[in-house]
Amino acid sequence: MVLLAASQHGLAVHSYSPREVKACVAGYGHADKRQMQLMVRALLSMAETPEPADAADALAIAMCHLPAEQARLRYGLPDAKSLSAAKSRLAPLATAPARNVTRLPSSRIESTR
Repeated sequence: MVLLAASQHGLAVHSYSPREVKACVAGYGHADKRQMQLMVRALLSMAETPEPADAADALAIAMCHLPAEQARLRYGLPDAKSLSAAKSRLAPLATAPARNVTRLPSSRIESTR
């Protein structure tokens, strides 16, 4: 429902894997929930550990998105919407029949031992 509503209102949606968020926030892609809570608390200078763990997860995702979005803007990378539009334009090319390719024989280096 959330993705549908975002699409209907023209909002960009970003997706991050759990390992990506953990690596971004904790510096280790296999961090557990408690480590994530403690890192979120430390990075945001919070007085208390965010509870429940889902609240820490939401903050971690936001903290992961900020540098990714800043890099996208700095380097002029396409946003999610224009990237998906480009993929849909290229989709017919993926189903086109492959051309015959002639491969040249590769030369092998033989050992002198």
